[in-house]
Amino acid sequence: MAQEDGNWVDFLIVCLLVAILVLFFLFYINRIFAILLSRLIRVYTWRKYRAYIEIESLQFAPLAGRILFKNLKYRSINQSFSILKGHITVQYWLWNVRKEYQSQDNNGSIATDMDLPCRIVCHLDGVEWFAYNRTPAYEALANIIKTFDSDNSSNVAQSEAEDIVVNLDGNDIPEINYSEESFFQRLLPIRIDLERGAIVFGNTNTPSLLIAEFSQASGIYAARKSRSKFDYYKSVLDLGFREPKIHIRTNVDYKEPENISPEHLKNFYTNYITFWKKSRPANTPEWHVHTYRAGDDSKGKATNEYAKVSTILVCHLLEMTYYADVAGKVPRTPIPITDSEEIDIGNGDLSPEWGVDLVFTGVHLDYGPWADRQRSILQNFFFPPIYRNANQTKKLSPGQDRIHTTFKIFIQFEDQVTLRIPTKEPSKDLKYTNSEGRMDESHPLGNNRPYGWLEFKVDEDSIINMTLPMVYTEEGYSNSLDVTLKNVVAQSSVNFSDLLTAKQCRIRCDLPNPIIWNQARRWDFDIHFTDARIYLLRDHITLLQDLIKDWTSGPSPDQLHFIPMEYYLKPRFTNFELLLYVNEHNIINNPINIEDNAFIIIRGTQLVADIVIPLLQYNQEITKIRFDIEITNGRFVMSPQVSQTLGAFLTDDSKEAVEVPNFAIEGNYQYYSFVDPNHVESLTLIMKGKKVNLKLFGFVIRYFLILQMNYFGNYINFMTSDEYLTRHDPKRAVNNILSQEIAKPPANPFEVYMILVIEDGTLILPENLYSADNFSTVQFHELQIELRNLDVYMDMDVTVSPLTWTLGSDASNRKNTIKSKLSRDDNYNCLYIDGMHIY
Repeated sequence: MAQEDGNWVDFLIVCLLVAILVLFFLFYINRIFAILLSRLIRVYTWRKYRAYIEIESLQFAPLAGRILFKNLKYRSINQSFSILKGHITVQYWLWNVRKEYQSQDNNGSIATDMDLPCRIVCHLDGVEWFAYNRTPAYEALANIIKTFDSDNSSNVAQSEAEDIVVNLDGNDIPEINYSEESFFQRLLPIRIDLERGAIVFGNTNTPSLLIAEFSQASGIYAARKSRSKFDYYKSVLDLGFREPKIHIRTNVDYKEPENISPEHLKNFYTNYITFWKKSRPANTPEWHVHTYRAGDDSKGKATNEYAKVSTILVCHLLEMTYYADVAGKVPRTPIPITDSEEIDIGNGDLSPEWGVDLVFTGVHLDYGPWADRQRSILQNFFFPPIYRNANQTKKLSPGQDRIHTTFKIFIQFEDQVTLRIPTKEPSKDLKYTNSEGRMDESHPLGNNRPYGWLEFKVDEDSIINMTLPMVYTEEGYSNSLDVTLKNVVAQSSVNFSDLLTAKQCRIRCDLPNPIIWNQARRWDFDIHFTDARIYLLRDHITLLQDLIKDWTSGPSPDQLHFIPMEYYLKPRFTNFELLLYVNEHNIINNPINIEDNAFIIIRGTQLVADIVIPLLQYNQEITKIRFDIEITNGRFVMSPQVSQTLGAFLTDDSKEAVEVPNFAIEGNYQYYSFVDPNHVESLTLIMKGKKVNLKLFGFVIRYFLILQMNYFGNYINFMTSDEYLTRHDPKRAVNNILSQEIAKPPANPFEVYMILVIEDGTLILPENLYSADNFSTVQFHELQIELRNLDVYMDMDVTVSPLTWTLGSDASNRKNTIKSKLSRDDNYNCLYIDGMHIY
């Protein structure tokens, strides 16, 4: 009996052991194997790369040709990478699979079967890449500072600094024979499937985090034939991202920078690098992107940042193609380069290609001054400026590795794209402040003050080309930007209606950067609009001024890091129309309705402008913007409301009030950086025209007077009819005026100085109310008008010489009458004045 009891006990022990072993092999063997493998890998990676790798679970399925893993984590001094789960499948049972991209036909298309599956498939779920540091750049800065501080001679210091190299990627190009394929190439192409991923840039030293996320991505990593026979191959990554989004979130872990004394300022970068070298990535707190995607951004609702929009990009589909040639060696016998855009540094042939192509479908962008300030902080952290003179890239010698000379970015829009620029509006602060100049919390909107915005919409097939040089020439390097936009429509928060429409917009930018880091540089912007129509209000000009103030706000750089800049803008308009509103008291209900509003329409076949913005001095007190404008075949058309008698009976020919074949404007705008009683901001205009014909109806003079009131006078802010009646209610009028005067911020007085010179001009004096078929003419050889307009007074000086008044002309002989000579002996002339001066 005792023996039977002992057998049962042994049986239970055996069963328990079997159960434990079964449970261990089913649930824990993968974890134990992953832990052991992770420790073995860390022995090598930690000692060589200071990288920490951890795998929670690893499983092999030989029959399915699959390797499965969970919670794969990689952490280093610069970045961390984590994958929630994934598997790599080798489909060994397939006979026909896609081969590596090896050949191209004469048309440049890939000669391969795109429908076949790949041999290797990599599926990843829950991917997160977190970049929080960039030690190579800071180590280079520390070496440069150490080099310049260790020697008093700047020439020696510069010669020593030439050997400092910043390794951006840290990957060494393997030695590969041109005629043979490596084992890695034989594995290609590889299909990649991603589910739910995110990319984060920032750390505790940045006030914001840049977060890019997507719901699903799929693509292929392959190799293609490079364009030069001296390169090994071209690695290509094609990925399609579904529902990608880009956010700039407030960093809840942000630590305010401590005050740094001047004696420690020069060692700041060195101390920062020392801090990162002493910190162990294994002990670094783990940040997860989902915390910030769902984080509270209530700080952005503060009054001083009411124009903050944290979601920068929302897109339905993004197709990305990243390509880079694996460079070979410089040949001994170079091939002549015929491409004018190629930078010849001794590669021996066309340089290796490097770039990225992006195709967007259904994209909406919100990028304004606040987002640009956050972008600048992140950019300066990950790509810190050196503030040292650069060295020209040396010519390569035969046998050296060929290098990439440019990085190209190509962006195409397959669907309509919308860009909204949110901005603060200092000009409207008086509406939301109390008598003490603070935010009025009793306002109906409270702290949720609406921001101003400027929105652009363009149609499909719009493209953006960017070229970023990677080498220095004798002149430095020059970034170029070429933008082609189709069917541009611009709207604003002023009236939620069209501001500009154009069939096409072409933008060309040349942004040179000389070798001397603080040398004055000139940036050129060439902007060309085709078939443009502009609905311009004075409120639009105010919105643009607020946008410029918001974009240029913030702390200015110190004098030691100041870089003189000069911006040259050349906007051009072909077949343009500029519509200026001349409604009484600037009352506008339907902004773009031609029949409901009165306009002065300026038309022309071409308008060319040259604008120069000099920023050549540190914190300059006076800024003088120069501009030149030339209009070809210009016409001024009066367009009254159809509801008026004038609009109903005025003929089309009579609406063209002014005709000028050539009209030029030369002027400048001068403003001060601060408010002072002795400062007077000024706008100077010198206008010249030849052979000008003016139909001088009575309503033409009236429209020009209304134009002055709506754009420079008492009615610069448009309003609807209901707003006009509410504002001019006798019960509220006095209180509204007093509150606005108290809260109005101080400003410098503004002066307009204008000189108008017209040669060989003709005034057509119609004899009917609605038609100019019967008229008399007043011809003059030269007309000079000098006008000065201040806030307190206006003076004008008019000089005409000589002047002839001719009677009895009609439409049949108008041209002959206008072209007749100015003579006192002509029988048609009833009045001749040798000269007239009016002040």
